[in-house]
Amino acid sequence: MLTADPSDPEAHSGRLFNPPLWIQRRALVSQILKANDSHSVLDLGCGEGSLLEILLNEAGFTTLAGVDIDPAVLGMAAHNCLPTAYDKQYLRELPVDFNLYQGSVAEVDERLMGFDAIASIEVVEHLDPAVLAAFPKVTLGGYKPRTMVVTTPNADFNVNFTDLKHGTADKPMRHWDHRFEWTRAEFQKWACAAAAEYNYSVRFTGVGILTSGLGNEGVVGQCTQVAIFERLDISPNHIAAAPPKTPQHTTPYKHLGKIEFPYFTETGFTSADVLRELKERIPSLVWNDWHSRWADARAVDKKALEPAWPVAGEITLPVDELWNILRIRQLCKRRDRLVELLGEPETAALFALSENGKQVEILFAVPKEDLSAKPSRDRNQDSSEEEDGYDEYDEDYIANWEFQESNFKDGVRRNSVLSDTHETNHNRNGVTIQKGSGTRAPSEEKNLGWCDTPGSPRNSWGHTPMSPTTLWGQAPLSPRTSWGGTPLTFQPLFGEAPSYSTKSLSETPGSPKPGWGKPPRVPSPGLS
Repeated sequence: MLTADPSDPEAHSGRLFNPPLWIQRRALVSQILKANDSHSVLDLGCGEGSLLEILLNEAGFTTLAGVDIDPAVLGMAAHNCLPTAYDKQYLRELPVDFNLYQGSVAEVDERLMGFDAIASIEVVEHLDPAVLAAFPKVTLGGYKPRTMVVTTPNADFNVNFTDLKHGTADKPMRHWDHRFEWTRAEFQKWACAAAAEYNYSVRFTGVGILTSGLGNEGVVGQCTQVAIFERLDISPNHIAAAPPKTPQHTTPYKHLGKIEFPYFTETGFTSADVLRELKERIPSLVWNDWHSRWADARAVDKKALEPAWPVAGEITLPVDELWNILRIRQLCKRRDRLVELLGEPETAALFALSENGKQVEILFAVPKEDLSAKPSRDRNQDSSEEEDGYDEYDEDYIANWEFQESNFKDGVRRNSVLSDTHETNHNRNGVTIQKGSGTRAPSEEKNLGWCDTPGSPRNSWGHTPMSPTTLWGQAPLSPRTSWGGTPLTFQPLFGEAPSYSTKSLSETPGSPKPGWGKPPRVPSPGLS
């Protein structure tokens, strides 16, 4: 039970959730969207673009849009999602259509019809009754996405916070702007009714278990509850298409602008070009796997002998590891093209593709490379998602920590302990990593794939579960914000000048944190 006054940040310098709850929440949502093969995502109530900037990590998301009622936070979202110098150096293989709109979730805008998925993260609890009543009609009945993900606080979990006086008549809420906080039963009743009315299935999950180890999640659930809606009238291979316009469709949202992202436009590459690139890249992937097995053996027995280097025919790699290489994606454009190439008769002497197209056996001799001396690569990221008072008291810009091998084992973050002298370097998505002057110890180089061209200009927090190669294997993931470095220069996004005042970016009240962090929480009595 947590008894410290929530208004006193010093009382909560220890972590409530590890990783922070907002990271776990965003990671889960991103995972769900990716698993459901969503390529276009509409973020309703996008706030400062916390989810959108993470979806930009994945080139598979080619159409993204954010809607919020508040132009000030949309200005922050525009800033947070600006392309960086890294985006320009490491060009994504496909263009991304990225737009921001000001509007209410109680209205349908015909320009946003046909999205594969809708995400609404920690939004419904802020809606007034009339808007909340319209929400299912607008989303499931109006936009009709294949998938919708809705998250909201779990009121049952509030029993863990004594300051919230759970079960009493005068119980406060986690955030001053919450209109309500649903128990699991209440949320499931609302979601099931909406799903039944608009021909969707719905399932439930959650994130957020206290690091204090109270162990009561089996009774009260997790801190954030999640509903996953899936439309029933579609085939597995269905691709959402915009329905025909009808007179009732309008465009009530104000289009604040479009952000252009550079992408790779060269064409004319042959199969020989792709094969040449594969043969150059594969040795580093094989070395990573080999060295990981050795490191695992040494973790059990420090005297473990170096394993034999694999010979031709003993090496099998996931096709996804090859597809994660940016240069391969640039040359192939489509994953299907890579799979076709690996299975062609002309490449049968080099590769043997599995029947399901997910694994490939390497049939040529791979030279042994020693990559242990490669320098470490740092990533700078920050977080800018509005949180309720019970997400994290120890602000991500104050707390410094390192994730050990045992932390978050499902793959979101691994092997991130650096050696030698450290200085604070804030990660875009809230995890403070330590920027080291030395290199990683060989045992920490699991699945690094240093030879790979960077495949994502942003941090890979948001995709779980993921293989370590996905996280580390694309070389450095660059800073997209001013955490720990020079602030980004705002450039006009929407033509000659933004359609909103630049004051909303540089002088927004309540946003004093460097690097566009979370705005300070406005306390209600006894809460922060």
